Amino acid sequence: MKEIKFKAHDGEKCIYSECVSRDKEDGWWILDNENDCWNMCSEPKQCTGLMDKNGNDIYLGDAVRWTRVIYTDCSREEIESTELIEGAIGWLYSTLTIKTEEFSRLLLPHLVEDQNEFEVIGNGYDNPVVLKN
Repeated sequence: MKEIKFKAHDGEKCIYSECVSRDKEDGWWILDNENDCWNMCSEPKQCTGLMDKNGNDIYLGDAVRWTRVIYTDCSREEIESTELIEGAIGWLYSTLTIKTEEFSRLLLPHLVEDQNEFEVIGNGYDNPVVLKN
């Protein structure tokens, strides 16, 4: 079974956990595994299941730099060029996207491979400007 992970900001730091909860009065809560206690937090961001080239999990709202590999044909053996895209990870029509000021590009499974490297360069808590798209 796939592990479902979240991160949220408690006003001081990001907390990473598998357990989040929401109640009508107080809003969002996240379980701080280090202290074994529940903390009030901002709306949690879910892990996408993708990792960047440094082994970091990529969460919704993260700012990433994506080196997209463009091949000469569908055999995917010869590289024609690469394209550098920076944006925020989000959802569009149930598909992961990378959102920039100009466009949203779907991250279809055949586009997300080892050679198409991602690097987390920020997150929605520290870099909220990226998320205004």
